[in-house]
Amino acid sequence: MRSRTATSSIRQLIALFAMAFCCASVGAVEPPDGWRMVLSWSPLYCSANLTSKEPQCSEEYYFVNHGLVPFRRSGPAEKDDSCAEWDMSDADSDRWLWVIPNKIRVRSLWRKHGSCSGLDTTQYLAAVDRGSRRIQIPERYKKVTERLDTTASAVRQAFVEANPGLTADSVDLICKGTRLSEVNICFDAAFGFRSCDAIKECGESLRLMPIRASRIGVEPYR
Repeated sequence: MRSRTATSSIRQLIALFAMAFCCASVGAVEPPDGWRMVLSWSPLYCSANLTSKEPQCSEEYYFVNHGLVPFRRSGPAEKDDSCAEWDMSDADSDRWLWVIPNKIRVRSLWRKHGSCSGLDTTQYLAAVDRGSRRIQIPERYKKVTERLDTTASAVRQAFVEANPGLTADSVDLICKGTRLSEVNICFDAAFGFRSCDAIKECGESLRLMPIRASRIGVEPYR
């Protein structure tokens, strides 16, 4: 027969275990229902960040992967009290510069979106890489050295033609005024294409800013 002290200790352990299980369940992050991959038009981004010393702005880049935003049916998953508080180490952010050539963006992306994805840093950045490999950049946007006036329809169609299986409703465009800022590609949880919940910040007529002449020929980060 157990002593009263032993029985009391066991009950306390059971209570503590139950409390821990309860809190873990409440704080658990559900896996996303899909993803929105952000392709930033680097010449515009860097024109707004003239003092940046990140590879993205010191080398020859055009469309740059700016990461994955997890999507849930209730809406985009962003940083709140239910998200992990994990920080990203310098080693992690350095290791993924070849996917997102901007350490500041890598760390910001993890804090705001990655930590809410239900994945750890390695898993999340592997997902970013997987999304990046799903998309081919159209040839006409791989090198833009003069201002390019175009249309939203033409940009969407170029991405559709370069990526078998992609449809125009899976491509969302983000602009600053008439200048193209981002192309967003929407995926389901298994990285198949899905329709975007369009933000629709672009009119039909738009332009792509050219890269700064001093960056032409500067080999991208590898």
